[in-house]
Amino acid sequence: VQKNPRLLLYSLDDNLRPKLIFFFIMTLHMEPTQLTKVLLKYPQIVDYNLEGTISPITRYFVAELDFSHVEVRNIVLKFPRLFSNSLAKIKHVVGYFRYELGME
Repeated sequence: VQKNPRLLLYSLDDNLRPKLIFFFIMTLHMEPTQLTKVLLKYPQIVDYNLEGTISPITRYFVAELDFSHVEVRNIVLKFPRLFSNSLAKIKHVVGYFRYELGME
């Protein structure tokens, strides 16, 4: 709470529970201890909109880049700031690596 006091303003039912329980734990298969580490490392992750930012980025990684939800989880564990980027920026960088540098 000290690192992100906005947590106190969020609705448990409308914001925190859908992100923390249904998305991170149930969709990405994060263990509660892993989620705790992510929140301690980057508490601002709960500030991002689930439907407008977090879910579209995850869908892109799963549907278009063929990552599994567990692989996305592993990325988030190492780089929780992933969701601080826009989907457009992520697609632009991936496109650069794929087409300009010939990396798949």
